[in-house]
Amino acid sequence: MSLGSKFFCAAIMFLTPMVSMAEPTTEPLNILRIRPYNSESNGLASVYIYTDRKSLCDTDMYRIDLGWYGSKEMVSAAMAAMIAGKQVQLEIDNAGCASPSWSTKLQSIYVNN
Repeated sequence: MSLGSKFFCAAIMFLTPMVSMAEPTTEPLNILRIRPYNSESNGLASVYIYTDRKSLCDTDMYRIDLGWYGSKEMVSAAMAAMIAGKQVQLEIDNAGCASPSWSTKLQSIYVNN
């Protein structure tokens, strides 16, 4: 590789903006309903969050897996936002949209002021 090629590659690397590493996140939404759900068949419990309109994954219903660390804090944030009438932004799990879409797992919840 010539010196000019090396300089060009280095310039591209330094001048190209860094890509954000955040997972897909919805636009601001309102939470309409929160539904805890326990499954006898496999023992896994979830909390479903219902929003005022469809967003990521073409759904208005997302799932918090209660087996994950931090899940209780996510449920608390969702409940506080719903009671206070605050909008939220929901970040989906890095696995992406689930099939069916209403079972898409949440990774975090942003509560907006």
